[in-house]
Amino acid sequence: MEDYSVSKPNITHKIQDTLFEAENLYNYNLLIQISPYNFSICITDPSIQRCLLIENYQFHFPENTSKILEELNAFFYEHEWLNAGFWKNIVVSIKNNRFSVVPVSLFDKNYAASYLNINSNAEPEEVLFYNKEVSLEAVVVFGAQQTLVDWLNLKYPSKKIKYVHHMSALLEGIVSVDHSAEKKIFACIEKNNLSIAVKEGNKILFHNSFLIHTAEDFTYYCLYIMNVYGLSQETTPLVLIGDIDNPSPEYNRIFKYVRKVEFIERPSILKYGFVFDEIQDHYYFDLFSLQLFE
Repeated sequence: MEDYSVSKPNITHKIQDTLFEAENLYNYNLLIQISPYNFSICITDPSIQRCLLIENYQFHFPENTSKILEELNAFFYEHEWLNAGFWKNIVVSIKNNRFSVVPVSLFDKNYAASYLNINSNAEPEEVLFYNKEVSLEAVVVFGAQQTLVDWLNLKYPSKKIKYVHHMSALLEGIVSVDHSAEKKIFACIEKNNLSIAVKEGNKILFHNSFLIHTAEDFTYYCLYIMNVYGLSQETTPLVLIGDIDNPSPEYNRIFKYVRKVEFIERPSILKYGFVFDEIQDHYYFDLFSLQLFE
């Protein structure tokens, strides 16, 4: 008999719309995001383009894949409906720094691993994915732990899971909500990960992820990218996404240097009931944006 006594991830948010019906799962999309720190779930009803539920959990042993899988096993074992296999669509976002973005005109699937290894070292027991992103006119190549992908595929054997990278969800989400022609810089934070994008019109000029440990690190990377792209600290909007608030150490420090600091709105592809007012609009932006990939 399997031992499920291992600790389950700690819950941080669990919000459910009154329209959610467990017996109607076959009509719903299951959106999942997995990072080295968190496991997040979003349920949507594509027939009415409405967000019905979000749950977010923090791992006890971040960045340890074997421990994370143990925690997920314990969590799934007790979850009331997550084990169901009859979803309409399942989309999984992998959040890590093993990715590369290649222009469509230059992409050759035979060199997918080479594109990826330009920016980071090859990982053992890794599976490679590549997805063409139409609005970016590029292909996002990324790697994920083989054991994690195998575990997910075994959980939903009757469904073909669509795997995307966090950066794809973030960039597609940004393009979908921001229609201005001016240059803007976007910064998304989760734990020690900072993803930055520079956008002008409908074009992404820059995107990358960085490891950060302090508010000073966050400020340094934002100001460095603004300087590289000639963005004014007085007039260029800095749009914040994710685990950052006003006030917070990161917000307080960057506001000393950048005058136009804003928070992003939720992706307009979905409708949100009043119960989601419990969380700030800029939380879970990349999770909500997975609806674009159904």
